[in-house]
Amino acid sequence: MSQTIPPWLEEKVKAYQKSQINLENVQAQLQQLELDVQTTKNALETLEKTPDDKAIYKEAGSILVESDKATMTEHLKEQQELSKTQIAVLTKHKEKIEKTIREQGASLNQAIHGGAMKPGS
Repeated sequence: MSQTIPPWLEEKVKAYQKSQINLENVQAQLQQLELDVQTTKNALETLEKTPDDKAIYKEAGSILVESDKATMTEHLKEQQELSKTQIAVLTKHKEKIEKTIREQGASLNQAIHGGAMKPGS
């Protein structure tokens, strides 16, 4: 006897899978932002060790543009704060997605083990 999955259950499975994909995307974004924060931190540490009268260059597309140490330090600190804010927002979003996945998983588990797959139910 072949069992078919009810359409409503298929939709629940699709929603669960979509939530998992969303979680993976958010985790990838978080990893990238954390890498950006670390890279910026390293750049700030290097800049701190650089003498004030030394030429500083900033990448702008495919060229390098000269800047001064104070401007570059301020720019990097702003960039670091922005990344940290984005991390905080994405972390909250990730937690919401994880909660949704737990709820969807419990609902699917109940539907499957609760008899929704049995003939006549």
